Amino acid sequence: IETDLVVNKLFRVFVDPDRAVRARAYQILKRLGKRSLRSIRVAIDERKAVTCAGRDPSSGIFQQESDWYILRNCVGLLTEIDVSVAEPYLTELTGDRDHRVRKEALQLLVRSGLPSAPLLTKRALKDPKDEAVSYTHLRAHETVTDLVCRFLLATKHQQTTQRGITT
Repeated sequence: IETDLVVNKLFRVFVDPDRAVRARAYQILKRLGKRSLRSIRVAIDERKAVTCAGRDPSSGIFQQESDWYILRNCVGLLTEIDVSVAEPYLTELTGDRDHRVRKEALQLLVRSGLPSAPLLTKRALKDPKDEAVSYTHLRAHETVTDLVCRFLLATKHQQTTQRGITT
């Protein structure tokens, strides 16, 4: 069986209502490892495009949850399989028009420990949607990179609180 065909069928499982089924598909794809990278990258490229059929043309926000779920899982898989391949995708996605995509990319960057994480987290301080960079959602681990990220996010949280908005 061709790997790309199997991988693409497993992507469709990411929208299954049963969480256990989705988790199993994710684990299978993760075990396929580098053999699934080409299909994962194609799926991300198709969904990150502003012209993606599942996005609202004017806002860039996903209208079809299925495309958002597939993108989120593919980016997570890419990060787990090969973080060096994932880094340019994560960097680009921190500027995505959909705040959920920005949030997911930032979370993955922080968890990855990549050297670019603090700089990209700093960019998030100017994010117009507080949900995208909520400190609560980006709980980091205790590494030097993550401590910088925490500081930057705490600064954002403090600025937001001073404006009378809570996240």
